[in-house]
Amino acid sequence: HSENKKGEACPSRRFFAALQLPTLKAVGSCVLYGETGINIEGLAIQTNGTALIGFRKPAGRMDTLENPQGVLKGEPPKWGKPQKTPGAVRDLCVDSKGRLLMLVSGNKLFCDGNEIPLSLPSDFNAEAVVEDIAGKRLILISDDGTRLFDGVENKRLPPERQTFRLATAPIP
Repeated sequence: HSENKKGEACPSRRFFAALQLPTLKAVGSCVLYGETGINIEGLAIQTNGTALIGFRKPAGRMDTLENPQGVLKGEPPKWGKPQKTPGAVRDLCVDSKGRLLMLVSGNKLFCDGNEIPLSLPSDFNAEAVVEDIAGKRLILISDDGTRLFDGVENKRLPPERQTFRLATAPIP
């Protein structure tokens, strides 16, 4: 779904939804940015069966795959018109009411385009959002990758010592 932090190609990141992506190029109206790199961070299936694909890079973009089931059967992809987003997408989620929740860089959360105020610790780096099983609150997840523990970044610690944090927000 992306290159590494240094901008180097990573073959292991060329898999998307159990499908291997070819060298990235223009596919229909969805222009994937090949050598300049892309970073897909969000994927959500809408109630009508279309798939929303949110990009961290290029920032501010979300594409709609109109026929995800068809693509899995070997049909060529049909792309909707690219949409602008309020920032680099970190995660997408469709809630139990069919509304699109979009988490963007800077710990900003939107529900169908309207920002939801969040109260998070200053070192919380929201990477994902899900609705709890009861449909009563949203759960935000921080991977804490750059958080320091005894002077060492969390992501560089042995797996058994790595942490993440959760925060909750009311459902609008």
